[in-house]
Amino acid sequence: MVGLAADGWHGSAVVASGVAAYFYVRVIVSMFFTEATEDTPHVLAPGFLSKAAIAVCAAVTVVLGIFPQPLLDLADQAAVLLH
Repeated sequence: MVGLAADGWHGSAVVASGVAAYFYVRVIVSMFFTEATEDTPHVLAPGFLSKAAIAVCAAVTVVLGIFPQPLLDLADQAAVLLH
């Protein structure tokens, strides 16, 4: 019992992980292993504006991922102005 009292946080971590896993598995079972009812909302196909917004955001993400330096320089200049 002395070892359990000294390292009790390990047991707490295991219990918390078990509780979290239970809730996550419950969501997964609900999503994939139960039949949909009639009042379940249906997914709508995205419209043109939604597709355009996703494309623009994806393009900006790719460009900033490949060429981050201009944005970093702008942030550096903004930080200099704050001091």
